[in-house]
Order: sequence, then C-alpha cells, then structure tokens
Amino acid sequence: MPEPKLPPLLIMAREALKADDPACALALLQDMRPKLRARSDVQVLAATAHLALGQDSDALAAIQAARKAGANTLRALQLQARIQNRIGDKAGRAQTLTELLERFPQEAGARHQLGMHHLQQGDLAAADACAAAMPDTAKGLKLRLALAYQIAVQRADVQEIGQVLDRIIAECESCPDLPDLYAVLAEFPPEPKQDLTGRLIARWPEMAARLQARRAVLDPSRAQGKASEQALILALTGQAEEARNLLATHRADNPELAETAAMIAALPPDTALRRPLVVDEGQDVTVSPQGETGTTLLVFTGLADQAMVPIEYIDRFCAAAGHSAIYLRDSGRTLYIAGVPALAEDLDGMMAALRGLLQDRQTSRLLCMGTSAGGFGAIRYGLRLEAEKVLCASPPTSCTADFLASAEDKRGRLLMRRLWAQFDAAELDVEPDLRAASGRCQVDVWHGADYPIDVAHAAHLAGCPGVHLRPIAGLDQHSSFAQIVINGALQDFIVNER
Repeated sequence: MPEPKLPPLLIMAREALKADDPACALALLQDMRPKLRARSDVQVLAATAHLALGQDSDALAAIQAARKAGANTLRALQLQARIQNRIGDKAGRAQTLTELLERFPQEAGARHQLGMHHLQQGDLAAADACAAAMPDTAKGLKLRLALAYQIAVQRADVQEIGQVLDRIIAECESCPDLPDLYAVLAEFPPEPKQDLTGRLIARWPEMAARLQARRAVLDPSRAQGKASEQALILALTGQAEEARNLLATHRADNPELAETAAMIAALPPDTALRRPLVVDEGQDVTVSPQGETGTTLLVFTGLADQAMVPIEYIDRFCAAAGHSAIYLRDSGRTLYIAGVPALAEDLDGMMAALRGLLQDRQTSRLLCMGTSAGGFGAIRYGLRLEAEKVLCASPPTSCTADFLASAEDKRGRLLMRRLWAQFDAAELDVEPDLRAASGRCQVDVWHGADYPIDVAHAAHLAGCPGVHLRPIAGLDQHSSFAQIVINGALQDFIVNER
C-alpha cells in the first residue's frame, strides 16, 4: 500500500528546517489548515523548530500536542526528552526515557541518558541496571563502559575504575567520553597511573594531550580538533588572523565560538605589553619576568592545572598592565591546603615560600586570583598574605562532607574522600577565614547564575565581610572565566586599584 501523500507545506517546512531556517518552517506550518496543523507529525516538526529558536515553552506545548495526537515514534520521544532536559524537568525526562526504552529497548543512547539521570540522583543501583541492560552492539558496549566508568568514579573506587579502564582499552574501538580523566588518574598510586596512562595513549595517541604533561608549550595540535581551543592557542602564539579565519569557517551562531572570538578580541596586542610574557612548561610554579608597577598577580589554577584558559592568556593582561605574576599548580591535589610540593608541604611553609617569591618581585601590592578549585586557595592565601583584592571564578567555598551533601555537589568523589581523611573540617571551609578577616580584603566571587552547584558555593559566603557575589545571568555551566573577560571584570581587577 503506497504511503499517504504529505501536504506540500509540510514538505516545504521540513526542507526549511534542513536548511537551518526554523522561523521559515514555523511560518509555513502556520499557513496550514487547522485540521492539518493538529496532525502529530506537524506538531513534532513545530516542536523541533521552536526548540531551535530557543522557544522552550512553545516547544513543550507542541510536543505535548503531538503526543496527545498519538505521536509515539522514536523521534517524538527523543524530542520530548530533549525539551524536558532543556527546561530542567528531570523527573519528566526520566519518565519519557523509560517509556522510550519500553518501546525501543535497543536505543543505547537513551539508556545511557537514563543511567546518567539515576547517577545524578545518587541511585547507583539503578544506574548499574541501565549499564547492564545496554544492547550488545558496538555503540552499546561503548556507552555501557562509559556509564560504568562514571559509576565507579561516583563510588570513589580506584580498583573498580582501573578495571573499567582496562576493559575500555581492550574492548572499545574508539575511546568513550571519560570526564575528568586527568584528575581521576591523579588519585591513583604512581605505578598504576603510569601504566594506565601509557596504555590509553598507546591505544589512542590523540589522548596524549589530555593525559601527559599538565601543560606544554602552546601548540595548536594539542587542542584535539576543537575549533575554540585551536583558535585561542593560535591567537596566543601570534597568529590572530589565522584564529579569526578558523572561527569564520564555522557557524556564526555557535555560542562557544562566539565566546572564543570575543575572548580573542579582548587580548592586549603585542604593542601594549610592558614586559616579556611567561613561557609555561608545566611546572608547579611559573614566575613571570619582573614587572614595573610593584603589583604582583598570584594565580591559583584548578584541578585541571589550568585557569580555565592557558595561563599565557591571563599573562597578556598582566604584562600589558606592567605587573609581575606568579602562577601556581596544585600538584598535591589538596586545594593548596598542604601547599605546593615544589615550595612547601604545609600552610606555614607555603606562606613563607610565597612571601619570599613576592619579595623577589618587589611586591608592594598583591592581587590573588583563582579559577574553579583554585579559588579556594586564592581566598585562603589572599587573606593571609593581605592581598588588596581576590577574584574567583566558580570556586568551591566549602568541601566538608555535610556542605557538599547539602549542595548536592558530587564532583571529585575520589579527591573529596581523601581530603576528608587528611584534613579537619575547619581546614576545608573558607567561610570562617573571611569572617575573621573582617572585610580587610575585597573578594569577588563570579559564577553562573543558572548553575546550581556554583550558586550554592557562592551563597555559602553571603554576608561575609568584603565578599561580593557576582552571578552571571544566563550562564548554566561551571566555566565562568570567559564571561569575566568579556564583561571587562578581569581587566578592571588587574588594572584598577581598590
């Protein structure tokens, strides 16, 4: 029996969507007769177009109308789950994914998404069940092991993580997504870490950039194909025109690339530099050439050993201001509580070492800055070193077990369990430090206004003397540094006195 003929306007609307013109698609659908507009396939198409335009409530209404009209196709259920994810309806999304899997049990992607939902809710048994039920296909195997890796990380079980990584190396054709792998492997004993790192790189050489030296000389080939990373590295190595050309080859409406373009545009030119730039070779401590202003910027990088950007990016602003700079890496993985191994192994020794470095730079004015986990160290040492100002990008402010549970912050389980055993609760919270400082230091805490974990950490410092909370409207992710640059806050922090 031949398939029923599709309405011409529906065909044209589909073509408009394929051509990345959702507004045209919606206009064509609106021209259809009401009876035709009520069809389930028309409403699915309308929901797709509304979603592409960021019209979440309209997309939700359209997909609900489609489902009411009988749309139970794989595409309709996937689209409903996407919309629910966009609007933050976690329970509804889980219900949709469950229904999808009842109808289409071989859909490995949906099973992985449902497993991640259970993992985020702390239901490890349900996440395990999702991993076990993955279809026996190449994609199913890859997603099963990707989910198993995240479950093992959540359990903070080094042995289980190692076993999963062994299977991934042996059984997967391509490497699955393994978030925070560098930080996870940092929690392994030296020999197993070296063995796993070597075997992962031997299996997939492109992983070397993620797993080897914390930071090598800037090289665009290390950016693993991401246009945003490649463009930024090109700009930092004197190839700004090539960076702009690279970005121009991609869609102009890509938010990540637009953000990168704005960051590149903000960079001070070579002619503005008042001292030579640092050369980052991956050390725990990188010290800039002497500045001319008496101001030193002390930067505490995060657990990925970067400051959300290469340290050379920050150094351009510092060099343009004529300031000295010192960049630190937390190779001991203690949030700088136990110092930096290259300088000292406790707080008192670290303070003495930093004072010596600052004296060598002839420092009369100190600024401290920290990104992500580095923000914890920036606050603690900034207060003790009597910094004039501290700037933090999405910092953790308390890592006690009770606080992290209340904030539903499940990040870094391996690291946190070690820190809980290693330090007292008072050492894992900077709020008492700030109250004791009585506002002597200005502390700006920038974070995504729509990223709940960072909102909770910032709120922990609400009311502390000298603390200014700076939520970034519309930002729903941890990486906040780019917006700090784009809105001029970094430049203001470095250049202007309190």
